[in-house]
Amino acid sequence: MYIDYSKYNIEYSTLYIDYSKYNIEYSTLYIDYSKLNIDYSTLYIDYSKLNIDYSTLYIDYSELNIEYSTLYID
Repeated sequence: MYIDYSKYNIEYSTLYIDYSKYNIEYSTLYIDYSKLNIDYSTLYIDYSKLNIDYSTLYIDYSELNIEYSTLYID
């Protein structure tokens, strides 16, 4: 599963990603926020019920620009 937000410009908003019902086995979950620009916003990622067995959960925040915001990973 690959989610590319590299071209997103989200201001004054909430980006909510709910993976609560995902069952991912022997897989890679890759989320690329490398160019995401979020100002005055909340980035909420809910992995609360994510079941990942023998896999890689990779989140790349390497170039994430978050100003006056909350990055919440549950």
